[in-house]
Amino acid sequence: MTRQLVVTEGKDRGRTLPLPEEGTLVLGRDGSPNTRLNDLAVSRRHCEVRVENGRVVLADCNSTGGTFVNDQAVTTKELDQATSSGWATRPCDWMMTTSP
Repeated sequence: MTRQLVVTEGKDRGRTLPLPEEGTLVLGRDGSPNTRLNDLAVSRRHCEVRVENGRVVLADCNSTGGTFVNDQAVTTKELDQATSSGWATRPCDWMMTTSP
């Protein structure tokens, strides 16, 4: 199963980031060129997406703007079919897609 994040709003709209089979993807303005976001309203180290034993967990990294799932601020949240269609690292909005 291949999972990826798709930016649906903000300066990086349309960009896709593949998720690792296992491990952590750090999102923010600081980071590798593969995960760096280009919006100054996003914190340098905004949030992490961890893939552990097939689960996808979103964790805020004490960002200034916060991380939201279904318009609720979260510090840590497992992403599943119900939440994968929309979450935000203000001002970027994301969705997670899965393909076989």
